[in-house]
Amino acid sequence: MTISKKYWRLFVFGFGVFVFLTLTYLAFNLTSFCYEWCIGDWLINYQGGIVRRGLTGEIFFKLSQIIGINQITLTVLFQIITYGIYTLNSCKLASNSYFSIPNIALLLSPAFILFPILDPLGAFRKEILLYVLLSSICVYLSPPINVHKFFAPLISIISIFIVLSHEMLIIYLPYIVFAVSIYEGGFGSRTKKAATAIIPAILIGLLLAIFAKGDEQITSGICKSIKEYAPLDCISSSALGSISFLSKDLSFAHNFVLESMGSGSVIVYVLLATLGFMPLSLIIRTGLNNSKMRWAIARFYVVPVIASVPLFWIVADFGRIIYINVSCLSLLVLFANPDKDDRPLTINLKNGLSLICCLLFVSSWRLVHFNVSLEKAFPIAKYLMDLFGNF
Repeated sequence: MTISKKYWRLFVFGFGVFVFLTLTYLAFNLTSFCYEWCIGDWLINYQGGIVRRGLTGEIFFKLSQIIGINQITLTVLFQIITYGIYTLNSCKLASNSYFSIPNIALLLSPAFILFPILDPLGAFRKEILLYVLLSSICVYLSPPINVHKFFAPLISIISIFIVLSHEMLIIYLPYIVFAVSIYEGGFGSRTKKAATAIIPAILIGLLLAIFAKGDEQITSGICKSIKEYAPLDCISSSALGSISFLSKDLSFAHNFVLESMGSGSVIVYVLLATLGFMPLSLIIRTGLNNSKMRWAIARFYVVPVIASVPLFWIVADFGRIIYINVSCLSLLVLFANPDKDDRPLTINLKNGLSLICCLLFVSSWRLVHFNVSLEKAFPIAKYLMDLFGNF
């Protein structure tokens, strides 16, 4: 029995519509459950002085004064637009990929497109800017085209915008270079131009991290500028949020990480990271026909993933760090592995069992961005244990 590729495309289209509508609904309800982080992160501006991750907030602040629309509305609309572009690009790459069980597992993985739905408290952050750029590059380079002469300068400008919005994202800019390398089939002239293009953004990010960390005077200036929309951490010194964290030092951040980690949290996160990378590893190992490309993508794990390790010392959102790496690598794998022959999916006993395993895989866990526990990460397992425990 075979299932035509057109059904895969229909499924991906329906999945994309579902994801976008759900994210739109969640975006309009952020103020009720994730204001200090999901909104507050975007309200950081330069009204108290030059500070890291303040560009988007400054743009929204000025734009709000010009057009008379409040900053919260501008933030939510921007989040919806960026998630819409990212979802559209991701689904386009997925629909052009193979109709295979590993690709189904990748598309439905709780560590990829579904993460912001399954854990909205950890979503709607500024890494979406990186996803929009990377997914757009992958879609743009998917057909055999002559790359425009302004391609590299545009990458440079957008990368600087991303880093001025959140300096931590400099760690993940190499994924952009990897995308161009996949298109070029090696480290050629275009890849070298892309690598050169992200250097200004990396330097600016490092300068911001060193000289524009933020202090109480700056956070006070930010809070005064957004007083009618001020999150709780602007009002109460006992509350924490994206704005108040600007005034904290590395020691405070590390202690916060330690306080947020419960018993066995590290083990759970290692398990979640393993599950998140599992579809990628399976596709790279068995789904890529080009052995040269297989080794190239395998090497892509190294730089950003290793560069992310120090973040675990000062960033309590372990799940978000895993999510960013898995999402970027997922886009690259889908980009590197298009199906030019529209092959159908063959259903036999082996594939049938694999499909059941795939459905169990995507439904049995979820990636938790912060303060994880075994019960939060594996809610179905907890339900089954409670169920059988009552007998």
